[in-house]
Amino acid sequence: MGGLVNFLPKTEGANDALGGAVALSYGSYSRRNLTAQAGAPVTLGSAVGGVHAFGEIDDSYSYFRGLHPSHQLLELSGK
Repeated sequence: MGGLVNFLPKTEGANDALGGAVALSYGSYSRRNLTAQAGAPVTLGSAVGGVHAFGEIDDSYSYFRGLHPSHQLLELSGK
């Protein structure tokens, strides 16, 4: 198998204006998921760029006894 990934970081869009989003979901087996992201332009002297942050918290019970899957994620990118 082969393939190509066309990766366009969201930091490019952060050059325009401050923005962000928050999402919360609840599902089967008490699954709780929270995601948040924000982007902002950054100017340091003559250098113009942006920063983008993304975070996720996921917590749930499982169909199987004794398993309690959960994870946290934080990503930060800049240009």
